[in-house]
Amino acid sequence: MISVSLKENIRDSALVGGKAVNLMRLRKFNVPGGICITTKAYALFLEKNELYNKMAGIIGSINYDDVKSIQTNAEKIRTMILEAEIPEEIKKVIDEIPYTNVVVRSSASLEDLPEASFAGQQETFINPENLEDAVKKCWASLWTERTISYRHSKTGNNIPLMAVIVQEAVPCDVSGVVFTRNPLNYKDEIVVEAVFGLGESLVSGGVNPDQYVLDFELHVQKQEIVPKEYKIVLTEQGIEKVECTDRECLDQKMLAKIGEAALKIERTFGKPQDIEFGVHDNELYILQSRDITTKREDVWTRGYSDDYWTGVTSPLFYSLLGEFLDVYVNKEGNKIMGYTELEGVDLLKYHKAHAYFNTRVLREVFKYNPKFSRVKELLDYFPEHEREEMKELPFNLWKRIKSELRIAIFDRDGTLFNTYKKYDKFSEKYVKTLKEFDTIDLKSLSDDELIEKYHFLYTACLKHYRLIRWGIATHNMGMNMILKNLITQWYDQDPDETHSILVSGLPPNKATETNEALYNLAKIEDEKVFEKELSKFLEEYGHRSYSRDIIFPRWAESPDLVLDIVESLKDSDTDLQKIEAEKKKMREEMTEKVLERIGKQKYGFVKRKIFKTILFYAQTYIGFRETQRFYLDHQNHRFRRVFLEMGRRLQERGILHQDDIFFLFKEEVFNALKTGQIDYNTVEKRKRDFTEYEFTLPPMYLQGDTEFDEEIHETEIKGVASSPGVVEGKVRIVKTIHELHTVQKDEIMVTTCTDPGWTPVFLKIKGLITETGGILSHGAVVSREYGIPAVTGVKNATTILQNGETIVLDGNSGKIHRR
Repeated sequence: MISVSLKENIRDSALVGGKAVNLMRLRKFNVPGGICITTKAYALFLEKNELYNKMAGIIGSINYDDVKSIQTNAEKIRTMILEAEIPEEIKKVIDEIPYTNVVVRSSASLEDLPEASFAGQQETFINPENLEDAVKKCWASLWTERTISYRHSKTGNNIPLMAVIVQEAVPCDVSGVVFTRNPLNYKDEIVVEAVFGLGESLVSGGVNPDQYVLDFELHVQKQEIVPKEYKIVLTEQGIEKVECTDRECLDQKMLAKIGEAALKIERTFGKPQDIEFGVHDNELYILQSRDITTKREDVWTRGYSDDYWTGVTSPLFYSLLGEFLDVYVNKEGNKIMGYTELEGVDLLKYHKAHAYFNTRVLREVFKYNPKFSRVKELLDYFPEHEREEMKELPFNLWKRIKSELRIAIFDRDGTLFNTYKKYDKFSEKYVKTLKEFDTIDLKSLSDDELIEKYHFLYTACLKHYRLIRWGIATHNMGMNMILKNLITQWYDQDPDETHSILVSGLPPNKATETNEALYNLAKIEDEKVFEKELSKFLEEYGHRSYSRDIIFPRWAESPDLVLDIVESLKDSDTDLQKIEAEKKKMREEMTEKVLERIGKQKYGFVKRKIFKTILFYAQTYIGFRETQRFYLDHQNHRFRRVFLEMGRRLQERGILHQDDIFFLFKEEVFNALKTGQIDYNTVEKRKRDFTEYEFTLPPMYLQGDTEFDEEIHETEIKGVASSPGVVEGKVRIVKTIHELHTVQKDEIMVTTCTDPGWTPVFLKIKGLITETGGILSHGAVVSREYGIPAVTGVKNATTILQNGETIVLDGNSGKIHRR
């Protein structure tokens, strides 16, 4: 059976694929006519062209640990398919297709199975020039690098079969999707999203849809009508983008018709459905339906963490900081701003001892940033195939204005001109509270009293998160992204280098203050004086460490960490005051130069005012970022004390070793104190993951159970230009802070990431390369302050580069050259 009509009732997905089975189950609804070219036709095509053995040989030769091997062999198979001849039996079926307008799309035999979901990974063609070629391209889409890798992880090296649907294309006036349960929070409500024209603009994310929420009585409970820029329409050659009228897509009558059909389709399938529909000449067409399952898994990124939550993370700290960020920074912040589409959507996931951020959350928030602020550093948080789409998402100006008004009304401390001032006031009272907490003898408390002290600390630091949600995620990132774009638009010079100079040489912050104190310790030769000053240093800065994670000891607990840093600085002849004066002079000169050029342009007076304002806040919130981190270390120091006391008690009771407390989530800790029960197997697995990924980065992205990363080109070593300047020097690979003492003067340090505890070494090194982070990462900020060229976000830098080899680091272009 080479082909079947979509009006037949066939349930064999091995013959027609999941999409065709679903379309046939919808035959009682108004589904456009069409046929399915079955998997038997594909098998015949492979057989007639003798492709089975050739494919099997190629598949068997793939090294799945080598990206290049997968790419090369995938291309070989696709080329074989596209160059092969379609048998006459199949050609005859294709030639008899009667429709003027057609859509050709895949119906893979595995794609709708939950355990092996390939949905959305194959091709769709509208009014292709050659139908036979379109069918072959659908078949070839089974052999992309991603599908091969995914299939290998799920089903091994099998040769899958694909059916192809050829269907009449409806020239839709309106297209959209309807969910019979809210896909964000699974509430019992119908969600309709609609755009003018064909649904391609909705699928690609290029157009924001009108959104309607209906109850099961088909009454509209909520709607959001957005501005319309364009629509995609059907043409003889395929599709094209045209202007469209800016009005509401659907009226109440059509919404009721769509909702009624959706509920009937849900009853047909017996499960909540995700349904594609089209409207033409006021007639409703059903184009597809599928179960609402995990097929639309969110993509989680380590990229955002690389800037704002660097490095390996213990389960305990993840559950602690993660709750603050998700509940108070994300959910509470979005509620204030009116971002209702993110209700119930989680921000974070814990995977292989690292924190991953939900790209859906980032996308929904970032799309309310103007297009001109979506610079490369922001787009790099998203998988490569999503970046262009993210860049072109329409900017909802009115919603952004409304959100800023809501902040001013509901959380005035979150306004741009207010947050940094409020944080300064908060921090003074905050530290006083924490120091009073230090006088408590935790050992004398009962378990319940100890847990109560945890809640006391929790409440005391809430204001910190209610300020940083604006100061870091909104003001710091937003102002610096806008600044960089203004430089690109208004100042015809290298934007990376110009931005780096404009945000360096700033007034001292808590990070530079800490480093200066360490540097001063290194210059003391008298032993008694040194001990006295060390004691003062630990009193002021002992709450800090080389990582924010509370699994690592603070300097006050392990003064040897400080002594190691001080010892490594003894041979440094760096003049901090001279560096700061030079950087300040460079910044002031560059500022004057940029403002002068902008002032000579059309509307120069206004542009200068805008630029100066943005520059002021960009600089202010870079300093804010480092200062808030200082106070975050204060709270982490106290939380560590509390949980170590809990661990000590559990060890006394023979439940676990004290330090294993860090491999429980905080809720598990509280439960263990009350019941004495823990899952030892889970603890051991988490410890293994922590050890394995402490110095090795897991993949950048995660979707469901699937990990994926970006391709690495070792021939071109490139990252993000983060601090200007060009230097030549020898490489020093540093995997851990305990190796900092190995760094020699004027070497180029290469590491995964840096934290405040690392920055004293900046007084010795000639340049910095990190595997993670961007222009706002800690290493980038400190490098600019000390005038050290830096390139961040260089994937696999610690394995690509070798200790002792000579390289040229170009902090202007982000490139690294071997000598």
